[in-house]
Amino acid sequence: MNCILAGLITLTTLLAEAKTRLPASEFILPAPKRLLLNEITAHRGNRVKLRENSLSSLLNSMDIGASSVEFDVHLTKDGTPVLYHDYYLNPKDFTVIKRPVLIKDLTLAELKQISFSDNLQTLPGDTTVPTFEEFLLAVKKRESEKLPTIPLHLEIKSEKGFISESAPISILALRISEVIDKINIKTPIIARAFNWDVLTEFKKHKPKIPLVLLVDEKELSLLSAEEVIRKYKPLGISPHHADLTPETIKSWLEHKIQVNPWTVNSIERAQELISMGVTGLTTDNPELFLENFSTTIKKHYCLKNYTTTRKKP
Repeated sequence: MNCILAGLITLTTLLAEAKTRLPASEFILPAPKRLLLNEITAHRGNRVKLRENSLSSLLNSMDIGASSVEFDVHLTKDGTPVLYHDYYLNPKDFTVIKRPVLIKDLTLAELKQISFSDNLQTLPGDTTVPTFEEFLLAVKKRESEKLPTIPLHLEIKSEKGFISESAPISILALRISEVIDKINIKTPIIARAFNWDVLTEFKKHKPKIPLVLLVDEKELSLLSAEEVIRKYKPLGISPHHADLTPETIKSWLEHKIQVNPWTVNSIERAQELISMGVTGLTTDNPELFLENFSTTIKKHYCLKNYTTTRKKP
């Protein structure tokens, strides 16, 4: 009995001494690291609520607090950059056309005669395909009125499988650059494309604007990160979300390349991708994602990130 009592006294003494030597944190297991997103990108604006690539949809994505917004730019026959996704106008989207019409075959005046149909909602006065200049002027107006703006992911519409449907890449890059120079907004712009040759052309005119490389489905595994970085020096890549694994994401992040996949609309899939380590998510439903991941997004990181990048020589 005396031996047991002596042992307990000794153990108590040792524990007391240990606590005086070690901070309390040494006795607590560290909490698991919480993964954070740099951005939630509104794909063609808030397109589950408003007509995609319309001024209504793009500006609404700023009102709801998306981290950034993505939109698509083509050239008309007379060289005006305009915002629409497909190479052909879809008759369902408009009132006066009965068949698909190639955008590059229309002048701006002809395009502006074709009004939106009422199958998708826009705000009053937003009735035709907007020009890139009109969008940048709307952003500049928000800047002057101290309303929030967000980084603009400008997709230059050129794809290797649709070369004949789009303007020559040298003209496409030049005309878009001219509009950027003319309006001169403060809000960051990021250029992206599936055809990386057009980004090379764009860089000749706008070397300070960062690049994001869009990657076609099932092509991510064919890329060499080292070769991509050497040739294009991108800030990020945007592959199809189904092509990502924890290993591929880790590899690109180790090369300091951000990973923001397209197009993620399932909350469950988004959670999987966040746990895998993506830095951003591109979605058709930004409001849903903002609601579900409000504590996961790095506040104001996206705007600061692209602003800082743009200022680098």
